[in-house]
Amino acid sequence: MKPDAPSDYRGDFRPISTNVSGLDVCELMPLHAKLAHKYNIIRSVHHGFADHGGGHKKFLTGRDPR
Repeated sequence: MKPDAPSDYRGDFRPISTNVSGLDVCELMPLHAKLAHKYNIIRSVHHGFADHGGGHKKFLTGRDPR
């Protein structure tokens, strides 16, 4: 979300506060806001595959794709 960006870029939805200081989520996810102290945000992922599909499969399943 980009709440401080010009209206052409920020979109229709607004952030709401969570029970974790400094972490906001989309207004469409109020249950995520209540449970924020129980999950982690992964901001980056690294893989050695030459395509996004292979890295995506590895990330979601924990296994190397065939």
